[in-house]
Amino acid sequence: MAIPSRQIGGSTTTALLWQISKQLEELICVRAGGCGSTTTTTTTTAPVYTFQSAFSDTSNSNACIDPNYEPIIYSLSENLSIGAQVFQDPLLEQAAFDGWYSVSGIVYHITGGNGFISELGIPCDDIIINVPNRFVDCPSPCGVDCGGFPNYFNVYMTYGCEQTFPSIGCAIWLNVEATVNFPNGTYNNGNGGCIVITDGIITNIL
Repeated sequence: MAIPSRQIGGSTTTALLWQISKQLEELICVRAGGCGSTTTTTTTTAPVYTFQSAFSDTSNSNACIDPNYEPIIYSLSENLSIGAQVFQDPLLEQAAFDGWYSVSGIVYHITGGNGFISELGIPCDDIIINVPNRFVDCPSPCGVDCGGFPNYFNVYMTYGCEQTFPSIGCAIWLNVEATVNFPNGTYNNGNGGCIVITDGIITNIL
């Protein structure tokens, strides 16, 4: 226990006892290897936010739909935005690769080799993607599974519609520029459900 400070105005005996106590304290410290001041260090670890994402090293749109590479990325930033840094590992030691990432439909571009987000891309729901072999037509009537070999259409639609396909209100195009509408008509989707398309928009599902 530390010796209290010497009080001013005490008796001679009190002063002598205080000096003896201080000398004993110094001797004990020397014997113990030193009596430096004790400090308590508190380490505060910032929370790490984990984001499941898709990744593409080529384009904004591929990041939204790439099924082969879906890394988990980590960041100290609660809200990903330009300037935030993201990592490949929870220890925050390996910066995320340069490329396009989509997290919850929002697209981020990471450049510079150090994991920093440099720009935001077009949101996934707004980009037009190719939807191969997801829309078919067959000679069977509505309510009957396709009995013959179906006709597959190579069509384009927004990523948001593809995720909820088919749904009323979604537009379907024959080209990625979204200038050629899918022809009007009622189309069997192959499993007995029919989709009605009017001016390139799904207007009914039978």
